[in-house]
Amino acid sequence: MYQYPSLSLLRAWLAQSQHRYHEVGELLANAEKAYQARQIPLDIDYQGNANALLAQVAINANDPEQAMHLAEKALEQLDSANYRGRIVATSVVGEVNHVLGELDRALSMMQQTEKLARQHQVYHQALWAILQQSEILLAQGYVQAAFELLDSADQLIEDQQLHQVPLHEFALRLRAQILWCWNRLDEAEACAYKGLQVLENQPPSKHLHSYSMLARVAVSRGELDKAAKHIEHIEHLLRESVYHVDWTANASLSLLLYWQTKHELTHTEEWLNQAVRPETACNHFSQLQWRNIARAHLQLGQYDQARQAIDFLRREANQANLVTDKNRNLIVEAVLASQEQQTEYAKSQLQEALSLTNQTG
Repeated sequence: MYQYPSLSLLRAWLAQSQHRYHEVGELLANAEKAYQARQIPLDIDYQGNANALLAQVAINANDPEQAMHLAEKALEQLDSANYRGRIVATSVVGEVNHVLGELDRALSMMQQTEKLARQHQVYHQALWAILQQSEILLAQGYVQAAFELLDSADQLIEDQQLHQVPLHEFALRLRAQILWCWNRLDEAEACAYKGLQVLENQPPSKHLHSYSMLARVAVSRGELDKAAKHIEHIEHLLRESVYHVDWTANASLSLLLYWQTKHELTHTEEWLNQAVRPETACNHFSQLQWRNIARAHLQLGQYDQARQAIDFLRREANQANLVTDKNRNLIVEAVLASQEQQTEYAKSQLQEALSLTNQTG
């Protein structure tokens, strides 16, 4: 393993491809110690590869600044023929822009990543780039375009036999979320169950998104006994594992909708007391988390705090031009105005939301 630097790099790339991000840094650090002990020099291309991998790890650990620093360093170090490293580093630059709310730049970087990845037959990375583009288009309010792009992802999965990679579940998850928004509940549910099949050989912690969608579908249908079983499972998974805010915010939405339907204010209050409050809301998942916070305050009748959260959401969504989130925020704001007997203001918010719906569907 430690006679040839390319072997330990290959092992780290494999861990990254299988989404075992927490192992990548350790694998690279152990390899570096072993090469130093054996006095095997590591060239600049090796360092570039390592930095590209560590950039991916940093973005997954929600550290966009470090990810950008490492990705840019990798692009400087990597040989021009090292297409795999360059594809990953370019992808990370796109992802960082996405997280920071620079959506136009993020979209352009992800289109570039897809083109490079297809050209060099790195299909796993091409699929990732397509799914990122779909998420960005969804955030920009182009929901139909985002949905159609998922057909391109399905085609790639079919052509390259990527049915068992975790990214296939990501594609199904994005499709389910859009279908749920369109109230096509049977199809959303089918996608969530298919996602569980894709992940059957993965640790149970990876199933959180699928169960969150199944719970949401059950609540939407009024099947509260069925929803209760999924909610129990979600709560168990959240206790057992540590998740990125993107995952917890999505799961929390299902919990809050269920508690709202059941009038379980104690659970809502407990959730609100320990809820993560991101410093910014310039991307779709921090918007969702703050909207969850606004919903929780609303459920508890804490209208001043709900107003503060909604004002913050509006400012941040406007700044990053998160059109779909603007649409969703307006509806929550209309509910708040209605609760406070501000009927005309509630109507104006709903009118604006409806006009945005012409774009977002």
